[in-house]
Amino acid sequence: MKKVLFATDGSHNSREAARLISRLAGGETLDLIVVTVLQVPHNVLQVGTTNQREELIAAEAAAAVTTFEEIKQIFDNTDSRLRHVTREGHCGKEICDLAATEKAELIVTGAKGRSMIERTLLGSTSDYIAHHAPCSVLVARPTETKDATTNFKIVIGYQDSEAAKHALEEFRLVRWRIKSDVQLVSVISLVSSFQTEIVVDTDKIRHSANDTLLKAKDYLAQSGIEATTHLIEADHIADSLVDYAEQQGCDLLVVGENQHNVLSRILMGSISRFVLRYAPCNLWISRNQRQA
Repeated sequence: MKKVLFATDGSHNSREAARLISRLAGGETLDLIVVTVLQVPHNVLQVGTTNQREELIAAEAAAAVTTFEEIKQIFDNTDSRLRHVTREGHCGKEICDLAATEKAELIVTGAKGRSMIERTLLGSTSDYIAHHAPCSVLVARPTETKDATTNFKIVIGYQDSEAAKHALEEFRLVRWRIKSDVQLVSVISLVSSFQTEIVVDTDKIRHSANDTLLKAKDYLAQSGIEATTHLIEADHIADSLVDYAEQQGCDLLVVGENQHNVLSRILMGSISRFVLRYAPCNLWISRNQRQA
């Protein structure tokens, strides 16, 4: 049973994120922890009375219970187990701390909230979670609603790295019951870091990248997952990966992220950081928990 921590703020986008994870899970039974971090406006914290603060927290808590009941309905026809947890404090930190305590395998969070101010806050929350989470993260973005019979388009950014291999393994272990088109995409740059010098032996680089993609394709095929491979040559890897996902009408982009130490936790990989900011679709950042 996969343990998933689902962060919700009660917005429409949060409910859409719940529908997304329900569809992705298919027939898999989830241990779903729905967490709401109760928020008190900063001005109330500064000048409000204790009674005002308590009233707002009570109202937020009541709204959180209503939201939880709505989310439960989304999973009515599944065997998933749902429970509700409320916290107070810094949104991102509370969510990451809870994920660590619960040993969650995946955190699901939205990229937009209930209002323009909260969209900014939730955006920063999803950034915080992506940077500090002890596990993989699925950032759900509002996209055009598709019929359940429509194939779900998935792009996996792949290269010969431990992070990408772990992402592929995590993807393989999900019991995909939805109709999906899976594409393994590798972007290679044939320009040196000085931008003026072409890398030598470009044929060897292309051959190696193609071979890596074919091995990944065969690996997925062993689990009954059919995938196509695509090799892109471009100066900027992350930018090209995002452009490709957009051109393909991608529903989910999967990338790997290594976490070796505290410094790398702060300096998130450039590819992961870029796609987090600019990907037009849902984003799965796969993180090796043994390195988190």
